[in-house]
Amino acid sequence: MKEAVIKMNSFQMMKLLLAALSLAVTLSLAGCRSHEAASHDPAAHNPDSHNNQQATTPATAPTAASVMTEPTPRVPHFHASTEAAKPFPKTLPPEQFHDPGAVRAYTIAQRIPDVLSQQPCYCYCDQGLGHKSLLDCHADTHSAECLVCLKETLLADKLNREGKSASQIREAIERGEWREVPVPTQ
Repeated sequence: MKEAVIKMNSFQMMKLLLAALSLAVTLSLAGCRSHEAASHDPAAHNPDSHNNQQATTPATAPTAASVMTEPTPRVPHFHASTEAAKPFPKTLPPEQFHDPGAVRAYTIAQRIPDVLSQQPCYCYCDQGLGHKSLLDCHADTHSAECLVCLKETLLADKLNREGKSASQIREAIERGEWREVPVPTQ
């Protein structure tokens, strides 16, 4: 009789271990799916697949459901002050470009490097290209090839002309206001 109780307890123990193992596997797979979803999320933008120009920032207040399921986009690198950004990188001359948007962006970069050096770039070129701020996008041809960089630069210029500080401009960029900026065609 004693052996029957031990066998039953062993059977129950085996059942309990199997249930625990099943739960662990389920949670592990759920974590993988969550990580996989995050890797396909535009907020987790892969700089190597830069052609899609799909970087995002939170545009609206998060819902309870999104807080539980969506990762907060990482704020890309930027310099905390003008002094921290110096010496500024030399930007390319606007005259070397033919596209009106690129000409405008590179002209802005020459005019307000202090402001652009204090802005993040949501194409996440800080990872793929090692850029330290939005200003670095204009030290090579990157901004001419990237809609995100271009729109952020145009927004920074507009807000700077309105008298906004670099930190106020950064807040607007982080909110994703650059998405609504029209790109010059002429």
